[in-house]
Amino acid sequence: MKVKIKDLKPNPYRDVENYPIDKTKVENLISSIEQTGFWDNILARQVNGSVQIAYGHHRLEALKKVFNPTDEVDIPVKDLDDVTMLRIMANENMEQWGSNNAVIIETIKAVRNFLDAELAKYETWELFNESIKQLFESEAQYRNTKSKGVGQTTIKKFMGDHWPQWKIQEALAIIKDDEIDDEAAKIFNNQTDVRFFKDAVKKLNKERDKPLDNFEQKDLAEKIKTRLDDKKESKTKIGPAGKGPAINTMARQELDGTDEFDAILKDLEVDLKRIETETKQLKNFIISMNGRLHELGVEKFQSIKVVFTMQEISELYIALKTLMEYFGFNNNQKIES
Repeated sequence: MKVKIKDLKPNPYRDVENYPIDKTKVENLISSIEQTGFWDNILARQVNGSVQIAYGHHRLEALKKVFNPTDEVDIPVKDLDDVTMLRIMANENMEQWGSNNAVIIETIKAVRNFLDAELAKYETWELFNESIKQLFESEAQYRNTKSKGVGQTTIKKFMGDHWPQWKIQEALAIIKDDEIDDEAAKIFNNQTDVRFFKDAVKKLNKERDKPLDNFEQKDLAEKIKTRLDDKKESKTKIGPAGKGPAINTMARQELDGTDEFDAILKDLEVDLKRIETETKQLKNFIISMNGRLHELGVEKFQSIKVVFTMQEISELYIALKTLMEYFGFNNNQKIES
């Protein structure tokens, strides 16, 4: 289908203001187009007279610089539904910007908002969108998600293998946390550095009469990013196994002059002790519950509450797997007692 360049619109699920365009990639595409011409490496759909591209946003930017707005290009236009447009956008972002924190946050937010909107749109399981219905193993799971909101497990199923579970988990933690400003978190290049910022905000908020506002958070984020970048340039390793500290104390250091490395270790020890204590309590409770079920002769415990509980256990398991990786254990490695 021949379409004027000025009539090509971006994917409606792509936040143009927050998804950066790689200028170097655009320049390379311009050179390619000038040397070999334009090939139809843009896929689009037609909605209410508007032509929306599914992918190829960098190529579109290159076209705008090489040709006039009224020039026509011949591109494939197919019947693509909203689910396909969103999945294409998410996969394109992972392939091109998989390590960019801002893009990750915005992509996860777009997917979560879309799925929540779809869940709110239909009152019954029978009427629910068939292309999304496959994300749920049962009507009970669908109703649970509808009441609680979409979580990382559903988002992971929707996005597929291209997206690592931990990236989804980290992004959701920022999006759901009312104490953290999304825009300030996007200042950081990767999700590991966001953990520094997130912990710094929470520690400062506990020490203040009122929490940091968005302007103060952005200012703090810029300072932390500058210090992190300086450390990376000097190749200074901070934290266990050179993976970066688990707990951020940079903001507190500005207040009391505490040596950063020692403060990190102290905070880490406190949090590890808390994990140890609460894990023991959880383990003992589970052993006790298993014993009571055994005594009662229960072979299979079924109730709507089980669905909710298993959802939480699944998310706990994912978080524990990530933590174990920081401790140096892989999924198949056994811990010697």
